[in-house]
Amino acid sequence: MRRQFTDLDDYGDAVQHARVELCMFRPERQLWTMCQHAVGSLLLQLGQAGGGNICRGQLHSTEPVVFLPLTTPSLAAANGTQFNGKNALLLPPNAEFHLLHTAPHAWCSLTFPAELLPDREPGDAPDGADWLRASSVRRCAPDRLAHLARIAEEYDQ
Repeated sequence: MRRQFTDLDDYGDAVQHARVELCMFRPERQLWTMCQHAVGSLLLQLGQAGGGNICRGQLHSTEPVVFLPLTTPSLAAANGTQFNGKNALLLPPNAEFHLLHTAPHAWCSLTFPAELLPDREPGDAPDGADWLRASSVRRCAPDRLAHLARIAEEYDQ
């Protein structure tokens, strides 16, 4: 069920598996919405913000999280790296992160079991430890990102 918020702090408090501090940046509407869907061991969160914002947060999840902007990725950045429609933010358990959105936006996050982590990239540690060291924006196959975005939109209806 989609919840609506007219207070930015209440919206931030509704985020599951993370503690976030939000600061409005170019607000166009004083309206934020969010919904969460548990699917087995997965948790899908979908949010919409009525303006840009700056977010500082820390996961308090024991599982990794993928964060993906759903609208105009080029107007968003994570930990100083701009999204481009071909990347996503991968957050290991207990990671700190910073997000910037410069306009109204929609987003999704997916909490998932660590055993579902993607394959290693060249240069990663043989045991995959690089994936779990710190939050980072990682290159992703565009078809996989599009598939996740479609799933998010289906659950959002």
